[in-house]
Amino acid sequence: MIIYHLTIAAPFGANLNILKQQSIDNGFQFINISGNYQRGKVGVCQKIAITQAFLNNDYLHEDSIVLFTDGYDVNINDHYSVILNKFLSYECDMMFNVDKNFWPPVKISGVIGTVDRNDILEFFKQKTDTPNKYLNSGVYMGYVGSLRKMINFCYEASQKTGRLDDQELMQYFAYENQDVNIKLDYYDELFSAFNYSVDDFSYDGMILKNHHYGTKPSVWHGNGDKSAIVGFNNIAKINRDGNLPRYLSCIQENGKFLAYPHGGKFVFTDKINDDLCFVIQNGQKTKMCLLTSKGYILSFHPDNSYYPKNYIRNWEALTIDSENIIQTNHNVPLKDIVGNCDSLELIDVPFRVMMHVNDALLETIVNMGWS
Repeated sequence: MIIYHLTIAAPFGANLNILKQQSIDNGFQFINISGNYQRGKVGVCQKIAITQAFLNNDYLHEDSIVLFTDGYDVNINDHYSVILNKFLSYECDMMFNVDKNFWPPVKISGVIGTVDRNDILEFFKQKTDTPNKYLNSGVYMGYVGSLRKMINFCYEASQKTGRLDDQELMQYFAYENQDVNIKLDYYDELFSAFNYSVDDFSYDGMILKNHHYGTKPSVWHGNGDKSAIVGFNNIAKINRDGNLPRYLSCIQENGKFLAYPHGGKFVFTDKINDDLCFVIQNGQKTKMCLLTSKGYILSFHPDNSYYPKNYIRNWEALTIDSENIIQTNHNVPLKDIVGNCDSLELIDVPFRVMMHVNDALLETIVNMGWS
């Protein structure tokens, strides 16, 4: 079965190349339908026309399913069969990414056609109690027949109203065509938009998840200020190139992170920065060690001193006992070595932390081996 993954992106660049490779690796038929549009950047005003021209091709069956994503700020992290089955489970004509922010705001665009956009805003708000409320056009999936109807509507509406923003036009379509079975991914089960949502997500070294809902989105959309893309690409590298299965954690005490700054002594901080420590465990969670943010492995000596190393042997190994106390290879609780704390807790790595991971730490995580 062929599932087309469409994007519109020109000129080409590194992030688009990452998306293309992810799409192909996960079994999609990837097509950048912009080609090299006038050797320039494709704006939102061209997206509707370009998408319409592609979808109206006769060789696309109306029952075919298409995934559309933006080109520069999206990662795909599941096989097409997983994404397809998630989509089919919603029993809808099309499904959209959802945002916490209504864009474009009413103060910029108050009316479209004869419709007050405050009414469109309320239309979406009343559908859910979740913070994720508003249709986002950066990622959507649907049957070709239904998508043709939407794109043709949006193109005609753009011609009549002069509106050029594809997201505004698709919101307008949803409001005016409530007979079409449109679903929004309120719980980040299939798609996730990271605008105003970066702190909703955490990473355990294998899976990125929304820790409010426990969901594991397949397609990540770094809309907004685009800072999430760094975290996407770091996770993509670990998942793609990792030597062995691994789990990652940060260590906290009373909500503060354990860090190992340049001075070589442990400190606690409530700020996410470039000095945080990471715990890495093997897939069975029977082996673990402590990494510095610079990619070194901390070695704990019998006299409770500790030093950064670039290998793991005996003194670098940590364990967790039956009471969840982290201990060194010499059976000394790590909290006693760290000092100034009552207990240490392992937590999944907040996604925001993954936006600060440097290349040296990435290489250690990717190439970690256990003797």
